Amino acid sequence: MNPDGKSPELNASQQQAADYTGGHLLIVAGPGTGKTHTLTYRIARISRQLQAGERTLAITFTHKAAEELRERLVRSFPAAQEKVFVGTFHGFCLSYLREHIQDTGLPREWNIAVAHDLERIAGELWPDIPKRQIKKRLHAVIESKTRGSGGEISGEVAAYNAILKANGLLDYDDLLLEARKLLSSRRPRGSLREEPTGHAQKSEFTHVFVDEYQDINALQHALLKEFVRRGATLTAIGDPHQAIYSFRGADVSFFERFAEDFKGAAILSLSDNYRSAPNLLKASGQIVARETPLVCAVTADIYREGRLTVYDAPTDKAEAEYVVHQIEKMVGGTSMFSQDSGRVASTPLAQRSFTDIAVLYRLNAQKIVLEEALGRHGIPYQTSDDRPFAELAPVPELVALLKDLRGSGVLSDVMTKLPQTAGGEKIFKDSRPAWQKNVARFVRMAQRFDHVEEFLDYLALQQPEDAIERRAENVHLLTLHAAKGLEFPVVFIVGCEQGLLPLSIENMVSDPQEERRLFYVGMTRAKEVLFLTHARRRRLWGRRLSGCPSFYLDDIEHQLKEYERAGPARRPRDRDQSRQIELFPAP
Repeated sequence: MNPDGKSPELNASQQQAADYTGGHLLIVAGPGTGKTHTLTYRIARISRQLQAGERTLAITFTHKAAEELRERLVRSFPAAQEKVFVGTFHGFCLSYLREHIQDTGLPREWNIAVAHDLERIAGELWPDIPKRQIKKRLHAVIESKTRGSGGEISGEVAAYNAILKANGLLDYDDLLLEARKLLSSRRPRGSLREEPTGHAQKSEFTHVFVDEYQDINALQHALLKEFVRRGATLTAIGDPHQAIYSFRGADVSFFERFAEDFKGAAILSLSDNYRSAPNLLKASGQIVARETPLVCAVTADIYREGRLTVYDAPTDKAEAEYVVHQIEKMVGGTSMFSQDSGRVASTPLAQRSFTDIAVLYRLNAQKIVLEEALGRHGIPYQTSDDRPFAELAPVPELVALLKDLRGSGVLSDVMTKLPQTAGGEKIFKDSRPAWQKNVARFVRMAQRFDHVEEFLDYLALQQPEDAIERRAENVHLLTLHAAKGLEFPVVFIVGCEQGLLPLSIENMVSDPQEERRLFYVGMTRAKEVLFLTHARRRRLWGRRLSGCPSFYLDDIEHQLKEYERAGPARRPRDRDQSRQIELFPAP
């Protein structure tokens, strides 16, 4: 920190946002503009000024983002561990309810309902409905709880809530509903009104910081309004161009009306991009150029040249082979075939590691052909899943065993006994690779906690995106949604076709504007190299589909793109040629 109070690590717009003292603040921060960096400095600066007993609250949307923010804060402000609570909305609400259990009206022993609990409850509610319809019905009931503001509820929701209560369970969003109810019953800061039970408050949050504000839903918005009613100052940061979670109830209009919701709020912007090469940034900007006027233009603050390639493949298998071929060129070849055939030549790009590369797609069904191609060529990879870790086999069985063994509550003792039980022995001896991988991860996670209840709570709050391990030396196969918040030197977006981007296949029809933003999110993950690939024919769910290139590709000006297309397939004519691998198989 310089004598004038300015940090050499912040640019002018970042410093302005970090130092702002005028009240509620919305920071509009495009991709790669130093959002987390700026938020860290602002939280640290404000937290240093807190009085005894005061704390700040920092909300993120994933556990990984919370861990990163917490680590950065502690490095710049060691006292942050005592002064700042960093976590997701649900993580904070869980902690808050546990801390003030005497004021909640909840039983002292309650648990978070996990997937198999909800399936059992749904079976009780709708015993005559086919299983394939139950999930949709259950989703509608849960969603209706998060939309409202505590008003009347339907009979179906009331019945669902009654079964939860009878079993001592709260579902995922009950955590927010109960925390909001508790907050509204407690006296605001500076009020003379007594606490409901006469208990003194243990801490008071004077400031609340929210990352990825464009992703909040109505219930989260109501919770933030309650904090502000109690005297907290709100800082929100995000990018409406990256609003891609309407299927989870997120509503970008809360971002757009921030100044109306929080009177006197200021709006500041971060516009210098430190991630993507200028031509890649320009191309992605053209995808959302006609979107909300609230966002200022983002400009590149780096000077390396990027590469944007559009590839036309005859089939999805040829598309996957092209991806493999490009990866092999970048890492210098992964097999003897690649080297002997001359398939991999020495190029300036042959300096990458597998972890530098991500392959993104709209639907999880697209990854099957990619996994097959990568596996054939010995390229290590990891995939995102559409289910949380706690739902992956055999984790539910391990969780059930933990609950049965909890005893003293000391996690290390319970984990020692776990493989010695009949059920545990069977799980730990199972040789299936997927099981072994998940069991090993379960054991690693457990080492971070002291008590069984803490670990069970952590598992119950895990989301699919929390399973991504960036440090692993693998190519990353991710859905476009799962890639949000990540960045890679090299990115492939496969399936850039009408019907997939924007998504419009049978009953899967999405909002075109949100699909455009999703494509933008994918493009802005790339730092130096971006491939946009499409196939003329593709198999999904056993059906053959024909597609033309996504019209999003036409929004990128011609001179920013390089074009490649599969050549005609050739058959080997002699024994030596038979050793060569055809890059593109015949349609």
